[in-house]
Amino acid sequence: MRTLVIENLPPNRNTIPARWSLRILTALTLVFVFGGFAIHWRIEKGLYDQADRSLSTLFRSEVGTIMAEMLASSEPHQTGLRGPGLLAPTERQDFLFQAWHADSTLASTRLANPLDPIPQETPGVSLAENAAAQGTFRTVACLAKSGPITARALTVRFPSPGSPGGRRGEAADFDAAHFDVIIGIDEASIRNTLASVRTVLISAGFLGLVASALTLLFVARKNTPSMDERRDELARLDATQADIPGEIQRETSFSSDVSHELQTPLTGLRLTMEMLLSLPRDDEAYKQDLRNCLNTTKQMQTLVRKLLGFARADRPMLETQEVDAKQLIEDTWQAASLRSSERGLTLEITHQGSNLLTTDHDLFERVVVNLVDNALEYADVGTTLEVRMQPGKRTGLAFVFSNPSKRTRVEDGDRALDSFWRADGAPSTVNDHYGLGLSLTKRIVRHLGGRIRACPAQGRFTIEMDLPNIA
Repeated sequence: MRTLVIENLPPNRNTIPARWSLRILTALTLVFVFGGFAIHWRIEKGLYDQADRSLSTLFRSEVGTIMAEMLASSEPHQTGLRGPGLLAPTERQDFLFQAWHADSTLASTRLANPLDPIPQETPGVSLAENAAAQGTFRTVACLAKSGPITARALTVRFPSPGSPGGRRGEAADFDAAHFDVIIGIDEASIRNTLASVRTVLISAGFLGLVASALTLLFVARKNTPSMDERRDELARLDATQADIPGEIQRETSFSSDVSHELQTPLTGLRLTMEMLLSLPRDDEAYKQDLRNCLNTTKQMQTLVRKLLGFARADRPMLETQEVDAKQLIEDTWQAASLRSSERGLTLEITHQGSNLLTTDHDLFERVVVNLVDNALEYADVGTTLEVRMQPGKRTGLAFVFSNPSKRTRVEDGDRALDSFWRADGAPSTVNDHYGLGLSLTKRIVRHLGGRIRACPAQGRFTIEMDLPNIA
């Protein structure tokens, strides 16, 4: 009989999972930081592009009036050029401008100080062409009568109507070489929107990192023995009796369970960020997506709180409340609408009696999320997930989740709720689906005092579950 030699093991409280936790946290930090910068840059670019388009439209609609007003101010006999009933552009409050022609200058009354003139090297633009598209967009600092402001401005130089290459029209006598215009709109709304975006991104990133750090710390400290503890344990075991592979498997299993629970909200964050970067949208849509990111981070906080409960005791304290089970199932399905629509899946719920269940809301939600996720992964394309609800045999509610699945076999019944098992027999790392959802569901249901079993048939997968009301 051979005995393990362990006397020379150095004292060390750092474990391999702890070091991997630090690496994962570092990677998540980089993802949040670079993702936040990318989202902010994309939103900022979209806001300025939208402002530039608005300036182009504004320039086309107002340049004629500005020219006429300038001619009227420099040559009194031409005052009729602006036309009756038109508001003088100098009095407009929705934009500001300054125009130059020869020795004449005309500016908005909002400006306390004149703007810098257009540089001489600015290329000429004929009014017969798309003047705004060939102008120059820039941000300028202005001193308005209300105080200093910054404005998004369009600067354009073009030949006067009476000069060679210009357009003849109402101001035919206006024949100086060039007509220069700077027209701008206040950037205050853009800056306010970007400030809100930064606040949400920083808050969501901070909460996500805190939630991830707490979860990883819990996994490393609670479920991975230190080297000192390992030494004491191995000192009592004979080499033929030590179940080292089994211990490693249990530690890996628990770590994988936690990773599975974190994967769902992190995937939601990633998908939302990818949509933010790929699809142009208005300010309100950006804010709504950022609010969704913030809600996902809050869900991760709740998950971490539950996991820390397992660290403090063998069984976490349940926080019971009355839950509308039907509404929770519908909300969970709606949250996964993108995946269900891609596979053409629908949801059908039938129920008898009340939909109310007194239980721990967060743990019951994890059960529903895992069962819906399993159906989204394995249900045949274009089929329906059927959910039946009725009063439980004792108290509470009984549930049946059933969906068609060509990959399901009758002989899978004994293994369907085991960790790392997949209905198609593929390795557990295929398609980022690790076969842990139903195993976690089984543990949670038992903790809630309920019962669950898998009832696979040829071509159909069914889960039966009975959950009691918890006082």
